[in-house]
Amino acid sequence: MKEYIDFPSSGNAYDACNSREEMVTGRIFTVEAEEIVGISWAWPIAITKEYGHIHSVSSDPRTWITKADLSDGSKHVLEEPAIAASVKEAIKLAQSKGWPVADVYYLPM
Repeated sequence: MKEYIDFPSSGNAYDACNSREEMVTGRIFTVEAEEIVGISWAWPIAITKEYGHIHSVSSDPRTWITKADLSDGSKHVLEEPAIAASVKEAIKLAQSKGWPVADVYYLPM
């Protein structure tokens, strides 16, 4: 398994995601002290049920495709492929540590 950056608190992790160069979108990190596995983004998200100062989400990022009609009539599609690509690995990491994964990450079959 890869090495992940561990932060002393979820507040430190949140700040780092918005200020440290190596915390690129989609990078997986941990907060051992709070049993959190997260994914870096401008609004970092937690994979685990525990989330501290990290955002929790109400839908699985693997489904994040938003289509919007713009005022000029064109279409805009928002995708976060770097985040979606990290979800499976982040879930495995949380499970390997015995930390509960948030229910939203269990996609129906």
